[in-house]
Amino acid sequence: MSETIRSNCEGWHWEDVTSDLKKVGISNVKMHSQIVDPFGMGYTDGEPFTISWKRNELLMITMRQDNATLTRLVDAFSKIVEYKPFCKYTDFGGMKTYEWAKEDAKERYIEISEDISKRNLVRLVK
Repeated sequence: MSETIRSNCEGWHWEDVTSDLKKVGISNVKMHSQIVDPFGMGYTDGEPFTISWKRNELLMITMRQDNATLTRLVDAFSKIVEYKPFCKYTDFGGMKTYEWAKEDAKERYIEISEDISKRNLVRLVK
């Protein structure tokens, strides 16, 4: 599917993020950032999430709990960016993050594994 990017916009506009999510079945998202470039915040199912994104390079989705809501977001964003997250981990604050890297997942995994602020690192795809 790929992200909808406006020709006059440097990042991923919040209206396009929500529209793209609706196209893949997530209709109850409210974004609190005008543009995701590289960071944005939103809510779905009453739960806040953060998104870090750089087109054709990386995507990170973070929520308080690794639950069905986060699973739906991960599946939806995977359809949008057209590749799957390579890992998931927990930060010192207990936040759960799924991370996508289009080109350098192996190098990024090594970097994350050496970061003491990341715990419970799980490799998802190779």
